[in-house]
Amino acid sequence: MTDCIIRALAEPFRQDMLQMIAQAFVKDDPLARSQGIKESEFHDFIDRLYDDFEVGGLSRVAIDSSSKRIAAVVLAKAHLFEPSEEGSDAIAAIITAARDLYFSGYAPPAGELMHIHFVASAVDYRRRRWVYPLIADCLAAGKGRGYQKAVVETSGIRSRNLFEKHFDFRARVNIDYTSFEWRGNFPFRSIADHGGLTLMSRRLD
Repeated sequence: MTDCIIRALAEPFRQDMLQMIAQAFVKDDPLARSQGIKESEFHDFIDRLYDDFEVGGLSRVAIDSSSKRIAAVVLAKAHLFEPSEEGSDAIAAIITAARDLYFSGYAPPAGELMHIHFVASAVDYRRRRWVYPLIADCLAAGKGRGYQKAVVETSGIRSRNLFEKHFDFRARVNIDYTSFEWRGNFPFRSIADHGGLTLMSRRLD
């Protein structure tokens, strides 16, 4: 079995990373599936945010040492306080609702919080569990840069278990998919078996 090489996200990895994460999220993420997100839409969304994820030095990619393919990615950056506003779509709305409940008006000072936004593994690499050392390296980078706490939103049972059982994250807020209402609709009832969107956190010190 080949090994993975962990690297900080950088421009040479950009296009391969975008293709891999778009394929993985549209296929596996409960929120993306529920809203019929297309690969091209997610690809372009992450591409617009790319510079934010690269500049802070927290995001990581796992590269197959044999094939040189990008096998997994963690996209993370400093958490920046942004005034709450109505989400432009149902996914943005439920994420905003979770953050509003968690922060409850508190604006973390710069450098206090790191935020893991996306974790993805290429389909044919999932059994190798390369996301585990990738997340660990991401958290170590955050701690090394002086962040006190890490936060993440998980959208399904598998991702929630990953962060809770292997990285000591604790659930702080859960927005139930069955009861979440947006603009008169209940957009996530089709994924009710996943429970809800869960905002989790852990200390890094």
